[in-house]
Amino acid sequence: MAFKQVTPTLSDVPYSPYDTVIDAFDSAEIQLRAASTRGLLHRNHSAPRQDAFKVNQATLEDNTFVVIAVADGVGSRELSHLAASWAVDFAVASICKAPLDYMSNESAIWSELFERISNYIMEEAQSRALGSDAQSVRKFMATTLVCAVVTEKMIGGIRPAVVATVGDSGAWTLNGTSWLSITATKSTESDMTSTKTAALPVQTRPVPTVVSFDLTQEDTFFVMTDGVGDPLGSGTNTVGTNLAQWWSEAPNPLDFAAQCGFGRKSFMDDRTVVGVWNHGSMSEHPMNSAVN
Repeated sequence: MAFKQVTPTLSDVPYSPYDTVIDAFDSAEIQLRAASTRGLLHRNHSAPRQDAFKVNQATLEDNTFVVIAVADGVGSRELSHLAASWAVDFAVASICKAPLDYMSNESAIWSELFERISNYIMEEAQSRALGSDAQSVRKFMATTLVCAVVTEKMIGGIRPAVVATVGDSGAWTLNGTSWLSITATKSTESDMTSTKTAALPVQTRPVPTVVSFDLTQEDTFFVMTDGVGDPLGSGTNTVGTNLAQWWSEAPNPLDFAAQCGFGRKSFMDDRTVVGVWNHGSMSEHPMNSAVN
């Protein structure tokens, strides 16, 4: 077994993030679980986790929105974990300032946001003497990015949502045992660090894939990196079956993190998933009942 052959080691790469990060919250409307775990390859090679996520809520008048960003740092660049972290932080902070604006599938507003994120990555890199433009910065770091905005309250039996992505991280829905890919964004480029690759930063304004859709009461929504998306595939394999069973309802946050780190031969990348369940119940959340 791959797990038994790996000796977990700490990373000595500058600014290495935590090995595993977990987040969760419940409301009267939804349950959210988020986890990012370091993959077997990075654990074995003393390399840092290069995935990152950020989640938050934004309230505007009577509407509350869940804002999600997930990034997958390009593995062949030593400091891609920095680009991933900067990207999700900047994305969520920006969207939370005007969530209604980003409930649109208009490419222009999302393209402008991704351009600002790209510029922010370059500015942060330049402040550390890590390049002067996108091409030189990408010698040190690059990252994919997927953002999602989900209306927390059901409206007429549906929950509107929007996803925008640059790169091969994507979004899925789970209805019963059926998986559906919202963003078919898996790259076919042979050189994942080329300046033509859909990853940030870039020299010119990015053109993200933007999809608006409606979630029903039966749908669970997931944003994930390809560390989970690739073994999931079409969702009809063993991975899809097991995840559908585990995630038929919102699990304990610690269980969710362990489930994200499932073992699958030849799939050794970092794993990051953010899930939003429609049937929220605050009383059932273990963190709400731990202290009586």
